[in-house]
Amino acid sequence: MEMPKVTKCEVNECAYNVNNVCHAIAITIGGDTCPRCDTFCGFLMEAKGGDTGCIACVGACKVSSCIYNVALECQAPEISVGYKEQEPECLTFQTTCIADVVGNEVSSRECDANLPCETPEIFIG
Repeated sequence: MEMPKVTKCEVNECAYNVNNVCHAIAITIGGDTCPRCDTFCGFLMEAKGGDTGCIACVGACKVSSCIYNVALECQAPEISVGYKEQEPECLTFQTTCIADVVGNEVSSRECDANLPCETPEIFIG
């Protein structure tokens, strides 16, 4: 299995970012539902961090609801990281959520990662 590369990082305040390229050896993404870049490191010192000879890969993904997450490993061909609501997040994140109830059948669909996934309310009279 090959780890997907972080092909773009728009989080310029991160110590690993040089010219929109992440130079951490590997990054970790999020927790249960939030695809936050857990490797984000603000400027703690004057020097940049990481290895400028490498481009970061996704070492682990802890967002179980992402369609690219298989056994905590990202299966996307590549990812990009940027700000979403002032948090550094994986912008490649996509989720699957409950969308429709037809009769007794529940179907799933991919939903917009910008919208929260919600289970439809079912009233039994």
